[in-house]
Amino acid sequence: MNKIVIIYYSGVGNTKAIAQDMYRYLKLKNSVDIYSIEELPAEFSFDKYSKLIIGFSTIHAEPALPMRDFIQQLNVSKKKLPTFIYTTYGLYSGNAIRILCKLAIVKNLVPIYTSGYQCPAIDGILLTPKIKRWYGYEKGLSLRIKSDLDQFLNITEVCSKIPKLKWYSILNYPNKMVGKHTRFKIYLHTNKCIKCGMCIEKCPVGAYARGSNNLPVFDTEKCIRCYRCIHHCSQLALSLSKRKTLKRTLIN
Repeated sequence: MNKIVIIYYSGVGNTKAIAQDMYRYLKLKNSVDIYSIEELPAEFSFDKYSKLIIGFSTIHAEPALPMRDFIQQLNVSKKKLPTFIYTTYGLYSGNAIRILCKLAIVKNLVPIYTSGYQCPAIDGILLTPKIKRWYGYEKGLSLRIKSDLDQFLNITEVCSKIPKLKWYSILNYPNKMVGKHTRFKIYLHTNKCIKCGMCIEKCPVGAYARGSNNLPVFDTEKCIRCYRCIHHCSQLALSLSKRKTLKRTLIN
């Protein structure tokens, strides 16, 4: 049996886009499945796969919380499964891959290859929207993804390769701590909201609920700062500014 599965968690869509690019390339030569952790079938099992790819977004130099929780709640795989772990990040990934590798290996998901891909910065776009570099992907991204996949597929030895600790990441520690403990209030511009409920439905941690007049109500304490709600609002009715609404988001 030589079947590959891609499992990912994506906030605004960067990690999903990479996963789909991988899927398109792999299916030309391999049998491959692809799932978001939020849409994984109840009967899913690693047993029918020979290799695994895990993708996640980095938020303030750590793996996104939903992916960490997903890995920690998994049952231990019956066999050692060769795994390619990748992350998407805006400015700096820190030790995010190393953190997830350590969680995965406990479940017999053996990281034999890892990579990080620089993508549009989800928070940079919202906080400093006029800086164009926040919107770009790294040069040659598609070619690098294909090269990484080829190298991953050619590895035959199931031996863990956890990235070394980036000691210089300590320089980013003050910024990381400020980012982790700062929760911006997300404002709803009621004149734009059409009460579609997309922000309520798609929030990965249930930070939204329906309030009076069916308008969404935001719980700041539950927010993990993925800003999926803001970037995916079709009406640009959500923003980090009480006075100004968005003119442009990551996906529009």
